Amino acid sequence: MKKETYGLKNPLTLMSYVTPIMAIATGVLSLMLDPWHELRKNDYFNSSSHILRSSLLMLFGGTLAFFMVLTEYVLVSVTSAVTVTIAGVVKEAVTILVAVLYFHDQFTWLKGLGLLTMRIPFCWKMMLELYPRMRIWIMIYHRRKHSQCQGRYDSP
Repeated sequence: MKKETYGLKNPLTLMSYVTPIMAIATGVLSLMLDPWHELRKNDYFNSSSHILRSSLLMLFGGTLAFFMVLTEYVLVSVTSAVTVTIAGVVKEAVTILVAVLYFHDQFTWLKGLGLLTMRIPFCWKMMLELYPRMRIWIMIYHRRKHSQCQGRYDSP
């Protein structure tokens, strides 16, 4: 994203190159993995009002996704990848929460494993960043405590 020779300085240019590839990959995976035979049985597409409501919800979700990717591009170019990682973890957790609460999806072991997989590297990175600071705080605490004890017993 930092190479201007590729013409990727503009986030909309980058998205115009990446979005068709992502759409094709998502479509192929959806055709292979999603239960398309259940589409006729669900209540989201059984009447014209439900079709309109579901289509508007999908359009709203797509618009949110577009602006989230745009924001992610700007964040990466201005800040670090850690900020984007934190936002990504929160986004995925909210996505699963909405799927379970609003669309009544089952919270399966696979979704739980996905949440755990997202959290472990994040927590590991935070621990690695905070551990040196925590060691310093602990050392300062023990030195203060030791100096207070020394001062208390040395004075007559």
